[in-house]
Amino acid sequence: MSTINAQSVLEKGGEEYELCLEGFFGGITEAFYENTHLFAPSDGDGMIANIIDRQNVTQGTSFTFYMMGEDPEPSHHTGGERISGQDQELDQDSVTLDKTLVSSREPKLDHVEVSPVDFVSRFGRAIGRSLGEQYDSFAFITALNAARTAALSKNGSTIHSGGNVVERVGASGITSAYPATLTGAFQFRDDLSQMGQLADEDNLPQSIGSRLAWTTPYMFRRVLAKDTSIFNSDLSRQLRNDLNRQEVVEVDGWVLMSTNRLPSTEITEASFGGTTPSKYHVDARYNGAVGQPAAITLIASEEARAIGQVIRRGIRLYMNPDERYRTLFMKGEMRIGFDVLNPWMAGEIRVDDA
Repeated sequence: MSTINAQSVLEKGGEEYELCLEGFFGGITEAFYENTHLFAPSDGDGMIANIIDRQNVTQGTSFTFYMMGEDPEPSHHTGGERISGQDQELDQDSVTLDKTLVSSREPKLDHVEVSPVDFVSRFGRAIGRSLGEQYDSFAFITALNAARTAALSKNGSTIHSGGNVVERVGASGITSAYPATLTGAFQFRDDLSQMGQLADEDNLPQSIGSRLAWTTPYMFRRVLAKDTSIFNSDLSRQLRNDLNRQEVVEVDGWVLMSTNRLPSTEITEASFGGTTPSKYHVDARYNGAVGQPAAITLIASEEARAIGQVIRRGIRLYMNPDERYRTLFMKGEMRIGFDVLNPWMAGEIRVDDA
């Protein structure tokens, strides 16, 4: 039997295909990121919802707003007696700007010049996205702080009754309080209904699409799916919910949305890159000081909104080569700020261990 001398012509240094040309896909892939919710709020049908009061500031660092207390009770008058003006209290608070929030990259120019793919444009996209994501998280934290705001009085007159809270006590977390069973679904629906009752008792708007609620993917996909009555009721067909598509849009009067941004840890200065302002600090642990949110609710209205936002600069992108270091400096920045505005427009359904 004859032998042949098969030559590995692309071999070098023991690697058989070392001399083979590498082919590139021509683009850059990356993991998906969650869309923003409150940074560009939607009511579930693609319409902009009135859940954040936005004000542009050109001077100073804050925007002051006034709140009027409860109406004094009218009284019957006896003719001939002097009518004295009744007391109605006013109070004020403010929404303040944060420091400038910055996201940046600085690749070497040598790498930019020889790269087979355009990573610069993808870096720019990531910069803008990260700014929006962080402020979306801050907006959710502000909504949570609004729901946890206590009632406010002045000179014996109630200015507001605070946020609304529905609490489920004695559970070791969300999955314990709301198991992925029909019982868990009923318990969550009961809490949503109770939140609706609190909103009704506060005389809050009841128009279709004005009551918004955000919960976790677990609650949205696993728990509520066990209750088929939300898809087809004996009394009226729920056209906005689809069992086969696992689409849950409206439950007990709340437009329901899923998010990964409900806080579930203790947010401190060390969170979000180590520069988190104190107004965004919150303990959202189920075994913490207050409890863990299973859902956050906000009510859209042109008259009052739970969250106030001041804007000095929206997202601004900057890119310039730095010849001293032969780098390409890329920066995105914005300067805005969130604060609690009208807390009675916010609600929290939460789980507490005790």
